[in-house]
Amino acid sequence: MFDHHWYVLVTGKRPNGTGNTKSCPGTNFFGGNSVQDCQNNFVPLVITKMNTITIKGGLEGKQILSVGRVNVDRLRVRSGPLSEYEILDVLYRGVEVNCY
Repeated sequence: MFDHHWYVLVTGKRPNGTGNTKSCPGTNFFGGNSVQDCQNNFVPLVITKMNTITIKGGLEGKQILSVGRVNVDRLRVRSGPLSEYEILDVLYRGVEVNCY
């Protein structure tokens, strides 16, 4: 998660918002426009939200047996084992999935 403002367009180097970088409509979105501002002001919000997501299906407290990663563009999560079952959610490539 890196704001495009942190990169120099010509060189692709990351000076963390200093020097000649592209301006951004979201400047100061993190309370500033540096990596440190993001880490101090935005990342904690994301972590808090991630820690408050309710797990569906009564899995709270269950032991995670393994962690998988979606390796296809789209993975449909269905209410049962056949393609006729209702689609409950769609997971995208790279998402980590806890296996119980």
